[in-house]
Amino acid sequence: MAVPCPWGLENIDLHDKILSKMEKDWIAGEIISKRIKVKEMHDRYNICVRRLREYAYRTKKGIVLHGKNGRPRLLDEISFATIIEAITSDINITDMSLKQYIKREFVSTRNRRFPDLVGRRWNGVQSRSVKRYMNLFRHHRQELIDSTNSNDHSNINIDNEEEVNRIGGCLIN
Repeated sequence: MAVPCPWGLENIDLHDKILSKMEKDWIAGEIISKRIKVKEMHDRYNICVRRLREYAYRTKKGIVLHGKNGRPRLLDEISFATIIEAITSDINITDMSLKQYIKREFVSTRNRRFPDLVGRRWNGVQSRSVKRYMNLFRHHRQELIDSTNSNDHSNINIDNEEEVNRIGGCLIN
Protein backbone atom coordinates (compact mmCIF):
# COMPACT_ATOMS: atom_id res chain seq x y z
CA MET A 1 0.00 0.00 0.00
CA ALA A 2 1.41 3.35 -1.03
CA VAL A 3 1.89 6.08 1.54
CA PRO A 4 0.42 9.40 0.37
CA CYS A 5 2.73 12.22 -0.62
CA PRO A 6 3.72 14.25 2.46
CA TRP A 7 3.22 17.52 0.58
CA GLY A 8 -0.25 16.68 -0.76
CA LEU A 9 0.66 17.95 -4.22
CA GLU A 10 1.59 16.14 -7.39
CA ASN A 11 4.22 18.68 -8.47
CA ILE A 12 6.09 20.92 -6.08
CA ASP A 13 9.55 22.50 -6.18
CA LEU A 14 11.55 21.08 -3.26
CA HIS A 15 14.96 22.11 -4.58
CA ASP A 16 15.63 24.63 -1.79
CA LYS A 17 13.48 23.00 0.91
CA ILE A 18 15.18 21.24 3.83
CA LEU A 19 13.46 17.89 4.10
CA SER A 20 12.48 16.21 7.35
CA LYS A 21 13.37 12.61 8.16
CA MET A 22 9.81 11.51 7.37
CA GLU A 23 9.93 13.19 3.95
CA LYS A 24 13.29 11.61 3.12
CA ASP A 25 12.00 8.21 4.22
CA TRP A 26 8.93 8.61 2.01
CA ILE A 27 11.08 9.48 -1.02
CA ALA A 28 13.39 6.52 -0.38
CA GLY A 29 10.44 4.17 0.05
CA GLU A 30 8.87 5.27 -3.23
CA ILE A 31 12.14 4.75 -5.11
CA ILE A 32 13.03 1.43 -3.46
CA SER A 33 9.56 -0.01 -4.04
CA LYS A 34 9.81 1.12 -7.66
CA ARG A 35 6.46 2.91 -7.47
CA ILE A 36 8.20 5.87 -9.05
CA LYS A 37 11.44 6.16 -10.98
CA VAL A 38 14.24 8.45 -9.85
CA LYS A 39 13.93 10.59 -13.00
CA GLU A 40 10.18 10.96 -12.50
CA MET A 41 10.70 11.90 -8.83
CA HIS A 42 13.22 14.51 -9.98
CA ASP A 43 10.77 15.91 -12.52
CA ARG A 44 7.89 16.09 -10.02
CA TYR A 45 9.75 17.57 -7.05
CA ASN A 46 12.87 19.16 -8.55
CA ILE A 47 15.20 17.29 -6.17
CA CYS A 48 18.71 16.49 -7.39
CA VAL A 49 18.91 12.95 -8.84
CA ARG A 50 22.09 12.29 -6.88
CA ARG A 51 20.38 13.22 -3.62
CA LEU A 52 17.38 10.98 -4.46
CA ARG A 53 19.68 8.03 -5.12
CA GLU A 54 21.54 8.76 -1.89
CA TYR A 55 18.30 8.60 0.13
CA ALA A 56 17.39 5.24 -1.46
CA TYR A 57 20.91 3.84 -1.01
CA ARG A 58 21.13 4.84 2.65
CA THR A 59 17.70 3.44 3.39
CA LYS A 60 18.56 0.11 1.71
CA LYS A 61 21.78 -0.11 3.75
CA GLY A 62 19.97 0.75 6.98
CA ILE A 63 21.82 4.05 7.44
CA VAL A 64 19.66 6.56 9.30
CA LEU A 65 18.46 9.55 7.30
CA HIS A 66 18.56 12.52 9.62
CA GLY A 67 15.97 15.25 9.74
CA LYS A 68 16.11 18.95 9.14
CA ASN A 69 19.00 19.71 11.48
CA GLY A 70 21.45 17.15 10.14
CA ARG A 71 23.07 14.58 12.35
CA PRO A 72 21.87 14.62 15.95
CA ARG A 73 24.24 15.64 18.71
CA LEU A 74 26.41 12.93 20.17
CA LEU A 75 24.95 13.65 23.60
CA ASP A 76 21.18 13.49 23.95
CA GLU A 77 19.17 15.78 26.24
CA ILE A 78 19.33 13.34 29.14
CA SER A 79 23.13 13.10 29.06
CA PHE A 80 23.47 16.84 28.52
CA ALA A 81 21.27 17.52 31.56
CA THR A 82 23.23 15.00 33.63
CA ILE A 83 26.52 16.76 32.91
CA ILE A 84 25.04 20.22 33.55
CA GLU A 85 23.69 18.93 36.87
CA ALA A 86 27.14 17.57 37.79
CA ILE A 87 28.75 20.93 36.99
CA THR A 88 26.08 22.82 38.90
CA SER A 89 26.46 20.62 41.98
CA ASP A 90 30.27 20.90 41.89
CA ILE A 91 31.49 24.11 40.24
CA ASN A 92 35.07 23.16 41.03
CA ILE A 93 34.89 19.93 39.03
CA THR A 94 38.25 19.17 37.43
CA ASP A 95 38.70 18.95 33.68
CA MET A 96 39.66 15.30 34.03
CA SER A 97 36.43 14.52 35.89
CA LEU A 98 34.44 16.50 33.34
CA LYS A 99 36.07 14.55 30.50
CA GLN A 100 35.16 11.27 32.23
CA TYR A 101 31.55 12.45 32.63
CA ILE A 102 31.40 13.30 28.93
CA LYS A 103 32.79 9.92 27.85
CA ARG A 104 30.46 8.06 30.19
CA GLU A 105 27.47 10.00 28.90
CA PHE A 106 28.45 9.28 25.27
CA VAL A 107 28.10 5.59 26.11
CA SER A 108 24.76 6.20 27.87
CA THR A 109 23.43 8.13 24.87
CA ARG A 110 24.59 5.42 22.49
CA ASN A 111 22.90 2.75 24.59
CA ARG A 112 19.63 4.70 24.63
CA ARG A 113 19.69 5.36 20.88
CA PHE A 114 20.83 1.89 19.86
CA PRO A 115 19.71 -0.61 22.50
CA ASP A 116 20.62 -3.52 20.23
CA LEU A 117 24.30 -2.46 20.41
CA VAL A 118 24.52 -2.53 24.22
CA GLY A 119 27.54 -4.54 25.27
CA ARG A 120 29.10 -4.62 21.80
CA ARG A 121 32.61 -3.31 21.28
CA TRP A 122 32.99 0.09 19.66
CA ASN A 123 35.84 2.48 18.98
CA GLY A 124 34.67 5.14 21.41
CA VAL A 125 34.38 8.85 20.90
CA GLN A 126 36.64 10.96 18.74
CA SER A 127 38.87 13.20 20.81
CA ARG A 128 37.77 16.15 18.68
CA SER A 129 34.16 15.64 19.83
CA VAL A 130 35.25 15.39 23.46
CA LYS A 131 37.23 18.64 23.11
CA ARG A 132 34.21 20.45 21.65
CA TYR A 133 32.01 19.32 24.51
CA MET A 134 34.75 20.18 27.02
CA ASN A 135 34.85 23.74 25.70
CA LEU A 136 31.06 23.99 25.86
CA PHE A 137 30.87 22.72 29.43
CA ARG A 138 33.88 24.78 30.57
CA HIS A 139 32.07 27.85 29.27
CA HIS A 140 28.95 26.85 31.20
CA ARG A 141 31.05 26.26 34.33
CA GLN A 142 32.68 29.68 33.97
CA GLU A 143 29.28 31.33 33.63
CA LEU A 144 28.19 29.62 36.84
CA ILE A 145 31.34 30.79 38.62
CA ASP A 146 30.88 34.34 37.36
CA SER A 147 27.22 34.45 38.39
CA THR A 148 28.09 33.01 41.80
CA ASN A 149 30.81 35.61 42.30
CA SER A 150 28.61 38.48 41.21
CA ASN A 151 25.78 37.40 43.54
CA ASP A 152 27.99 36.56 46.52
CA HIS A 153 27.59 39.36 49.05
CA SER A 154 28.41 37.27 52.10
CA ASN A 155 31.77 38.95 52.61
CA ILE A 156 30.38 42.50 52.53
CA ASN A 157 29.81 44.51 55.65
CA ILE A 158 26.27 45.86 55.23
CA ASP A 159 26.98 48.62 57.74
CA ASN A 160 29.63 50.04 55.42
CA GLU A 161 27.67 52.31 53.04
CA GLU A 162 30.77 52.99 50.90
CA GLU A 163 31.18 49.24 50.25
CA VAL A 164 27.50 48.91 49.31
CA ASN A 165 27.79 51.76 46.79
CA ARG A 166 30.94 50.22 45.30
CA ILE A 167 29.14 47.02 44.30
CA GLY A 168 26.22 48.82 42.71
CA GLY A 169 24.19 49.99 45.63
CA CYS A 170 21.80 47.05 45.79
CA LEU A 171 21.89 44.25 48.26
CA ILE A 172 19.34 41.47 48.39
CA ASN A 173 18.44 40.39 51.89
